[in-house]
Amino acid sequence: MSLEVNMSTQTKRAIPKYPPEFKQDAARLVDEKGYTHQQVVDHLGNSLSAIGRWSSPNIAQEEVKIP
Repeated sequence: MSLEVNMSTQTKRAIPKYPPEFKQDAARLVDEKGYTHQQVVDHLGNSLSAIGRWSSPNIAQEEVKIP
């Protein structure tokens, strides 16, 4: 008996698109306010990996574009 899985018939989870302002606010909660990544995830409902990417100092500076 063979178990074949057809990937084209499985439903894929949509990846949410967050506006830059949302990402910046989430990054500020970690970088400036001192919240842990888990606390931000619990409050905002997104993923730990997203918060990790957004709260990186290099990315936060690029997205904020402070003159």
